[in-house]
Amino acid sequence: MIVIGLMSGTSADGIDAAVVRLEGTPTSLAWEVITHVHRPFISNLRDEIFACFRPETGSVDRLCRLNFSLGRAFGAAALDAATDAGLSIAEIDLIGSHGQTLWHEPPVGAERGSTLQVGEPAIIAEVTGVPVVSNFRTRDMAVGGHGAPLVPLADWLLFTHPTKIRATQNIGGIANVTFLPPALAAETRNTQRETQSVIAFDTGPGNMLIDEATRLATDGTWKYDHDGALAVQGNVDASLLSDWMT
Repeated sequence: MIVIGLMSGTSADGIDAAVVRLEGTPTSLAWEVITHVHRPFISNLRDEIFACFRPETGSVDRLCRLNFSLGRAFGAAALDAATDAGLSIAEIDLIGSHGQTLWHEPPVGAERGSTLQVGEPAIIAEVTGVPVVSNFRTRDMAVGGHGAPLVPLADWLLFTHPTKIRATQNIGGIANVTFLPPALAAETRNTQRETQSVIAFDTGPGNMLIDEATRLATDGTWKYDHDGALAVQGNVDASLLSDWMT
């Protein structure tokens, strides 16, 4: 299959679209990234996302309009990605769209959680003419999960090693880590047993605060620290690093 994956993170800086060729099964997966494109949000759309993040300004009419506006933006990004890959949209088998998270409350004790992502999948399907799979976070919470992080399944598929223990750290808008034990021997592989041994959890703020620090440090000229140009000018606090490493 050739699949387009669409993503807009909690830092809300734009849409990432990856065109990926997939072959095989979950226990024997071959994959190739054909192309990747990033489409920044136009300023008024980004402003609207931030307004809808906030309970005091996120009214139901704004949320409704944003859901459709983002659907059109996601659809346009998918079309751009197909073009960049040198493919017609008819050659795309599937689009996966996470949507833009506006609010997320994981379950705490007996309290059930809830989550809201916008970027209407029906609009994406209409713009592109391609089947769309979505509501990944919602589906996880529906069966009792926390809805975050979502990356552990991909980490398990792509980075599990036959003998080594690995941990993958993802610094998104919110950072998260996935603990990957060694893969079971081929003759004893059991997908359910193996995935249940994977541990993943959010580790705290990531690019959301880095982006805000960059904005403050540059009086709003930069939206993010491109290539780490600001960070590389700093000095590592060796004692603090030592504490963290232990």
